[in-house]
Amino acid sequence: MKKLFLAATLAACTAVPAFAQDYYYPGQYLQYPGQYLGPDVVIDGNQIIGQDPDPNVRFDLRRNAECYLHSCG
Repeated sequence: MKKLFLAATLAACTAVPAFAQDYYYPGQYLQYPGQYLGPDVVIDGNQIIGQDPDPNVRFDLRRNAECYLHSCG
């Protein structure tokens, strides 16, 4: 029984990172020009603005890109 529990725990621990989704932080730079990060990531020039699955939120991120990067007053 202990071996079965150990095997299941080991399998779960090794499988979890495989399902983890990458997250890109606002202000982070691309590693190289033209890099594809996915459909939900908003990029301005070579800086990442943010990411969200909702197209309305992505539109808002693109529209206010300067404020997200340089804190508008």
